[in-house]
Amino acid sequence: MPEHELAQLIEKRRRDHKESYGDIAERGGEHLSKSYVHKLATTDRPPMPKPEQITALAAALGVPEDVVLRAAEASAGYHVYETETPDTGTRILISNIEKLTPEQQASVAALVEFHLRNL
Repeated sequence: MPEHELAQLIEKRRRDHKESYGDIAERGGEHLSKSYVHKLATTDRPPMPKPEQITALAAALGVPEDVVLRAAEASAGYHVYETETPDTGTRILISNIEKLTPEQQASVAALVEFHLRNL
């Protein structure tokens, strides 16, 4: 069983409340499935959940969204910066910019500049 932070959060909820992956997924609503919750809990390096999945997981696990976000970032191998950002999507972008090639970073910068000019 993986020992990453997200797996620990999911397994703690299962153990403390005698719940299945399906129970957690059901409580999370349309953005979670039993197989996805199982994958997050049993994969050594799970994928980074989408922002709406972070929100659904937080609700399903009964913990604050920022706790799930930090656990997911660490579990997915993202470098976490201690900064205040307005939303989950921005945090994900900031946390992973270093993984992009210089060309990809330039492309992201051009896209941001375009959107800022068109506000």
